[in-house]
Amino acid sequence: LKLTAGNTTSHSVTQPKSNSSNSWTDSLGDLWHHESGTFISNSWINLRWGAKTTSSNIGMIRPGDTVKYDAWSRHDGYVWVRQPRANGQYGYLAVRDSSNQPFGYFK
Repeated sequence: LKLTAGNTTSHSVTQPKSNSSNSWTDSLGDLWHHESGTFISNSWINLRWGAKTTSSNIGMIRPGDTVKYDAWSRHDGYVWVRQPRANGQYGYLAVRDSSNQPFGYFK
């Protein structure tokens, strides 16, 4: 897990943007969109093995941590991003909650 401290100054919060030609549906029926980006957390967030709140935890993302991601999805009331991992697997974290409140910002 490669995380670096991020700048915690105030930034405008934006939603990841979709490129419909780079989208796919996973085996659970969730629509994903390719996008390379960086998410900076402003709270503690579970990093999980799957993009579900019931998926097993890998660890915790701390406030100020920076996470590189390669895709995002809006499903089950959350916006999720997918983090490529060194072992060829992926970690997933919710970056907005069911009321669309962000847990950080994108750059």
